Amino acid sequence: MDVSQGMFYKIVRLILISALVAGCENPEPNSLKFSNKTDDPACRDSAIENEYVIMYKSGQLKVVVAHSKQELIDKHITPEFDDIEVVDQNIQLSAPTVASIFTSASASETWGQEDISAQNAWDQGYMGQDITVAVIDSGVNVNHPSLKNQIALNSGELGVDSSGNDRRFNGIDDDSNGLIDDYQGYNFASLTPDNIENTGHGTHVAGIIASEHTSFGGESVLGVAPRAKILPIDFIDGDAGGTIVTASHSIDYVLTMRAQHNIKVVNASWGGPMCSTILENKIAELLSNEILFVAAAGNDNLNIDFSKQYPASYKLENIITVGSVSTFLGMSSFTNYGDESVDLFAPGEQIYSSIFNNQFAKMDGTSMATPFVSGAAAVLWSKDPQASVSDIKQALLMGGTHSQYYRSSSQSRLNISGSLNEL
Repeated sequence: MDVSQGMFYKIVRLILISALVAGCENPEPNSLKFSNKTDDPACRDSAIENEYVIMYKSGQLKVVVAHSKQELIDKHITPEFDDIEVVDQNIQLSAPTVASIFTSASASETWGQEDISAQNAWDQGYMGQDITVAVIDSGVNVNHPSLKNQIALNSGELGVDSSGNDRRFNGIDDDSNGLIDDYQGYNFASLTPDNIENTGHGTHVAGIIASEHTSFGGESVLGVAPRAKILPIDFIDGDAGGTIVTASHSIDYVLTMRAQHNIKVVNASWGGPMCSTILENKIAELLSNEILFVAAAGNDNLNIDFSKQYPASYKLENIITVGSVSTFLGMSSFTNYGDESVDLFAPGEQIYSSIFNNQFAKMDGTSMATPFVSGAAAVLWSKDPQASVSDIKQALLMGGTHSQYYRSSSQSRLNISGSLNEL
């Protein structure tokens, strides 16, 4: 690699400083501040060639194409320098995967709920009522019998319009939020209101959080927060995965719908070497709006104190990073861990929940552990609706079941009963 190529890679994410620092009206490219995250080879490997994302100071995003560093600066950065906050190379996010999928397995179908003492919260009437959890994932089967009554509906897209047409399907942005017919979430991968989920991942996650406690054909899932609502947000385009742009737009949508739905939690059962300042900034916006971001630690058996995974490794106060424990309550063989980067463990093996085609199955993965914590957060907020993100996070970490063998900052696994006592 020659020097110009090396500099080209460094330009892929630029944190722009004010032109006033340079002391001139027309700043030169040398007034740009480079992020050292771009030096990570894993970041370059997941980059989309020649594609960049500009984040403006207004928070708006724009995708641009540039075939060289100089073209990026001359054509896209310099003309709008004063309005730009940051430039990232667009990064491909892998579709979420799970460690294993079972149609049947030996563990009890409710072992996870039992281990975290969820029944204690339910007996006290704390079930996540009046709280919405946004599930940013591969979509959710909104017609699944265990979830169809749990979906947060956009009141601005319900009823009939002035022509007598059903607002859900009239092809009009009735609530003027920039999206058409988003009455039950949105798909930012296809830019449509369709929540077509064929991997089972997002539906399985949603079921763990908020499935109804009702039997369907002899089968049922005990959602951790059965009176919470789910806002489904799809940012993944099948096997092609998602991008920084679709993930960031998903977070923007959470902020748009926050007030109507009382969104307090975002579940993020995905990740990778994304190295994105833009995504970090977007998650920080959630913090400023008192929204908790619960992230999966990953399934690579890595110490992510050193082998960073994002968004799990961002150092933001509103992130809880979750690892997995097995049915034997030890750390799962596949789970990532980290004395600083992982916050808490939760059940993540042989977890029974809803999937596509209105079916049920057991899955393994930190993707499954994460929604246990998201559901628990909703339960805690139903006890104290005025609690801050900091209050909820502290209660979850301090109230856990402790073991010196858990490689996390809290050295604990989730225990809702203990967390309620901390709140």
